[in-house]
Amino acid sequence: RFGEFFTNKWHNIDEVIQFNQSKKIPSTFFLGVAKGLGLSYSNIKAKLWAEHILQNGCQLGLHGIAYDDKAGMEREYNLFKEITQLDSFGMRMHYARNAKNTFDYLAQVGYTFDTTEHAFKDPYKIGNMWEFPFQIMDGWVIENGKRWQTQNLDQAKENTKVIIERAFKEDLNYIGIVFHDRHFSKSFNTWMNWYTWLVEYFEQNAIPCIDFKQAIAALEEKVHSNQLVEANILG
Repeated sequence: RFGEFFTNKWHNIDEVIQFNQSKKIPSTFFLGVAKGLGLSYSNIKAKLWAEHILQNGCQLGLHGIAYDDKAGMEREYNLFKEITQLDSFGMRMHYARNAKNTFDYLAQVGYTFDTTEHAFKDPYKIGNMWEFPFQIMDGWVIENGKRWQTQNLDQAKENTKVIIERAFKEDLNYIGIVFHDRHFSKSFNTWMNWYTWLVEYFEQNAIPCIDFKQAIAALEEKVHSNQLVEANILG
């Protein structure tokens, strides 16, 4: 890690893209345009990497900072839209922070989807925005409530299996995963090996991986089909 500090290497975006593409895993990266705790890169770099990520066929969303201030959310939304030239995109809040009105504000601002809520729920709609609760995050599995690693690789695997088994028991149709590209490095060997194992675990258990765009298309079609059935019943 000190070596990466001295070489000024703070991300492994290309490495994650290459690995995911080798496994045919669609990726969605979240970039910030406002500064917050542990997030302070320039918007010039954000623009360059946004272009690079999109050119590599990956999806892109905002990594939000403002979570209880609608005006701040609107500024981030408009700036991200200007930087990326995207008309439709989702977001994930930094550190998954949220308050009473966070999700309503995000829907009102105009996001296509959000994936900030940590809960064992299937995706649901807030206005025109889809909320995708997530269940698995690399740091939470490996750090287990601390600010440093407390779990070895085998323990992290078992913790993850418990989460996946719970998702199946609760009949969830979607499992949300958060992985930080910074951790796809031998400097974070447990994290990288855990993510590699997780992708292979899904592959071995015939659990397909899709991105948010694909999920939204499937969910919207299901809503439309249900509406047609209801209309036929009412008719």
